[in-house]
Amino acid sequence: MIGKSGGSYTYLRMGLGNPLAFVYALNIICALTPASLVVMLLTFSKYLVALLPTCDSPEYLEKLIAAVALVLLILVNGYSTRLASHVTVLTTVCKVATLLIIIVGGVVVMCQGTTSELHTAFDDTSTDPSSLAMALYSALWATSGGETLNMLVEEVKKPSRNVPLAAILGILVVIVVYTLTNVSYLAVMTKDEMLNAQAVAVVFGDRVLGPAAIIIPLAVMLATLGSANNVILGGNRLIYTAARDKNFPEFFSYIQIHQLTPLSAMTLTAALALIYLAPSDVGSLINYLGFLVSFFNACVYLAMLRFRLHTMKNVRGTVRVPLVIPILMLLTNLYLFISPLAINPKLEYVYVAAGGLGVGAALYIPFIHLRLSFPFYDQLARYGQLLFCRRKSSTEVGVEKVELKRQMGLVVASSIVVGSIIGSGIFISPKGVLAASGSVGLCLLVWVVAGVIALGSALCYAELGSTIGKSGGGYTYLRMGLGNPLAFVYALNIICVVTPASLVVMLLTFSKYLVTLFPTCDSPEYLEKLIAAVALVMLIAVNGYSTKLASHVTVLTTVCKVATLLIIIVGGVVVMCQGTTSELDTGFSGTSNEPTSLAMALYSALWATSGGENLNMLVEEVKNPSRNIPRAAILGILVVIVVYTLTNVSYLAVMTKDEMLNAQAVAVVFGDRVLGPAAIIIPLAVIVACLGSSNNSIFNGNRLIYAAARDKNFPEFFSYIQIHQLTPLSAMTLTAVLALIFLAPSDVGSLINYLGFLFAFFESCVFLAMLRFRLQTMKHVRGTVRVPLVIPILMLLTNLYLFISPLAINPKLEYVYLAAGGLGVGAALYIPFVHFRLTFPFYDRLVTYGQLLLRVCPPPKFIE
Repeated sequence: MIGKSGGSYTYLRMGLGNPLAFVYALNIICALTPASLVVMLLTFSKYLVALLPTCDSPEYLEKLIAAVALVLLILVNGYSTRLASHVTVLTTVCKVATLLIIIVGGVVVMCQGTTSELHTAFDDTSTDPSSLAMALYSALWATSGGETLNMLVEEVKKPSRNVPLAAILGILVVIVVYTLTNVSYLAVMTKDEMLNAQAVAVVFGDRVLGPAAIIIPLAVMLATLGSANNVILGGNRLIYTAARDKNFPEFFSYIQIHQLTPLSAMTLTAALALIYLAPSDVGSLINYLGFLVSFFNACVYLAMLRFRLHTMKNVRGTVRVPLVIPILMLLTNLYLFISPLAINPKLEYVYVAAGGLGVGAALYIPFIHLRLSFPFYDQLARYGQLLFCRRKSSTEVGVEKVELKRQMGLVVASSIVVGSIIGSGIFISPKGVLAASGSVGLCLLVWVVAGVIALGSALCYAELGSTIGKSGGGYTYLRMGLGNPLAFVYALNIICVVTPASLVVMLLTFSKYLVTLFPTCDSPEYLEKLIAAVALVMLIAVNGYSTKLASHVTVLTTVCKVATLLIIIVGGVVVMCQGTTSELDTGFSGTSNEPTSLAMALYSALWATSGGENLNMLVEEVKNPSRNIPRAAILGILVVIVVYTLTNVSYLAVMTKDEMLNAQAVAVVFGDRVLGPAAIIIPLAVIVACLGSSNNSIFNGNRLIYAAARDKNFPEFFSYIQIHQLTPLSAMTLTAVLALIFLAPSDVGSLINYLGFLFAFFESCVFLAMLRFRLQTMKHVRGTVRVPLVIPILMLLTNLYLFISPLAINPKLEYVYLAAGGLGVGAALYIPFVHFRLTFPFYDRLVTYGQLLLRVCPPPKFIE
């Protein structure tokens, strides 16, 4: 009859006036929806934690998991209504299937002659008048939600037919399944057992299903997650509808310009739910609000009677129920509302009724009737639009060319260089350089030399980036300079091993430090890996949503990292001004005489200063790359050289060599000695550093996958771009999958240590390609930067030394195996899959499914 979203709110507004509709929306949006959502998510997290082998179930962990689940559900609903509806369908199927298992289990038990309490029928029925109301409250709460579909009328195909059919079919299924499920419970358990059970279905499963009882807690988790998804799906549409009618700030009716979802409304739901996570018990609030909902339901049926008898008596929908049904529903809900107040009154009910209705009425007059607005509302709405790329629902969106956009200026580019280099290493283990060099003087000299080498490398890459305006970094230069086979082997090693393994090490470091901040009994490995996996998914979501947002994360984390290092430097200067120099005055005493020492020390320092060339992965997304790439590289490396050297001076001014070598985390020890109560800054800085470096790794690594796939050195699907966000989302899925695989082993850090020398081989090849460009293939092409020829020659020789010395001076079988494996496997895969273009079975079908799921399409052909 009324083809408009909003459900009860819309019917109250049209039938009984805007003031009552506003009060209803205020109570549902600001109290009932977020509180219900929190209860569901906390139930989900309790069952999830219970499945894990931990010593206890700390409240903070449950709330952390609930918050993460909330954010993930908001991302799903914000990304696509269709995807959210698929989640609903999937979880509904799982829930119904589990209930059918319980029903079948109960039937089997009854067929075996066990009926437990079923034969007692109506024995011991309560004669208290309020008992029926309380029983109905519980049952109606469990069966509520059938009206949620009315929130989504404007998104349902053929609503006049499908909405009533879906409601009738759904409710009939629920009636049958719920009744038979309770019959099964009562066939297996006594009344006392049901009343005392923390989770009735779990007790049933333990008794009937045996080893398969794990199905029940998994089903509860799916049920609560699915229900939470439904609450978000329906609740956001209520916010959207109320804001569109100007009963809420109009900003919350704005639609995401690409995904066409009410993302602004979802931010309000998420913010309110996170606030409701703080109290220890929100379930009691829902119990009291339940009776207030009965009042609003009564008003809805009253509005329906008014439509039928007065305002819309000549309008007919596809379904027209007998008039007696809304009358009975009106009387039932009035009974449920009045009975707690009349039969067994409690002050809580009076307070909730007065507060829920009174606060709404008090807010309606100034903000809705008189249209007063909050200070700075227009400015905040404008910032919100810019942040979330929103538009009003009436605005049309133009069609953009599906390709990567140039969105990064000099500041962001410099932040990427600095952020890619400064990771957790300078805070945790700068001791590797000191251990290999043996003396303070050589240690500081190695850091400076490593910085100079990094600067030389950055200058060479700056020339290549300004000359060859194509993303892909070292891969692109190898392909153009030394041929496609070597470029393929390089891409295979970086994409399939180095990037995901490095990402996992950073995220595990992030999770280790995050877990230590909470008062738990231990730091179980599964918890650290769970947090690392969640952080990975969040970073993929950020990078997939917007390149600009990901670059903002890079800038923010880089600023935090540099600020923390400046605190350490200032702390060291203060200590030195007080006359304490610790090991600084020992100079070069104790310098190691072993030939491989310098190589090992340089390995550690160069690993800590590597990353300056990552900007070349993003050439096609940098504004004015011929100018900004060289400037960002030089500025970023100079900042790193100064900051790293002074940071090590500060460490050595406070600690002895032995203390640095034995410290698990050097910066933490420094903070405890110098910063006092402010020492908490250091672990927080490590957390931010790891998160920022992980974001940079995803940011850069995906562009390598994109470039390799565009050149058909990887499956072409991984070069496809998200049609709305214009990000390489298909490449990000590969990064995420590989990183999750690398999360399984107990130690991937040792693998990275051995891969460092293989990376030196590829770097040598890049500088050899640069020499070929300068002397042969591109000798007449000039970029904005042209370094002296001696620099790439020195960089070539340096990297050859770093590659050959472990094999020649102190050979280990691990290096030989990695060199043979890294190069040999790449060569073996190149011939069939790249040279002869063989494909996997069902590849085209999988690509089609991938395109539909991720909404990606091929980029325009790149002209070299």
